[in-house]
Amino acid sequence: MRRRSALVLVLTAALTQSSCLMMVPGLLAGRTMGGGGMGMMGMMGGMGNGMNHSQTAPAPYDKMLNPVPHSAAAVAQGAQIFQAQCATCHGPKGLGDGLAGLRLSPRPANLSQVVKSAHAKDGHLMWVISEGGRMPGSAMPPFKASIGEEDRWRLIHYLRTL
Repeated sequence: MRRRSALVLVLTAALTQSSCLMMVPGLLAGRTMGGGGMGMMGMMGGMGNGMNHSQTAPAPYDKMLNPVPHSAAAVAQGAQIFQAQCATCHGPKGLGDGLAGLRLSPRPANLSQVVKSAHAKDGHLMWVISEGGRMPGSAMPPFKASIGEEDRWRLIHYLRTL
C-alpha cells in the first residue's frame, strides 16, 4: 500500500509539473520534510499545531504593497499559477490537503485561513512565496526564481479569493 501511495504522489507531482517535485525523493524514502519546529501551518492558521503568530516579514518585504492592479484577469492568471505551482501541496482549493503535502511535517498551510490572518499583508505573502518556508520552518520551496515577480503578485490576488 505504501508503494501505491508513493506512486500516486509521484504521478500527481509530475502531472502538475509542480516545484514540489523536489520533495519527492525524501517522501519516497519515507521521510517527512520540514524542520520539525514551528512551520508555516500553525503560524498562519493552517492545519498544524499552534505557533508564533508574531513573525513578521524581513525588509524589504515588510513594506511591500501589491503593485499589480486587482482585476478579474489578474485573479484568473493567479489561479492558473496556483494550480500549476501550488495545488500539488496546498490542494486545489488551498486547504492544505494536496496529495504531495500529505506526508510533510509540518503540513502545508490552509491558505483560505492564511489570507484571513493579521499577518497576511501583501509583503508577508510575497516573502513566503518568494523565499519559501525555510524561515518559518516548512518544506515549501522558494519560488523567486521560477515565478516572475508580477506573477507572484497575481498569485497573491488569487489567494485573497480563497
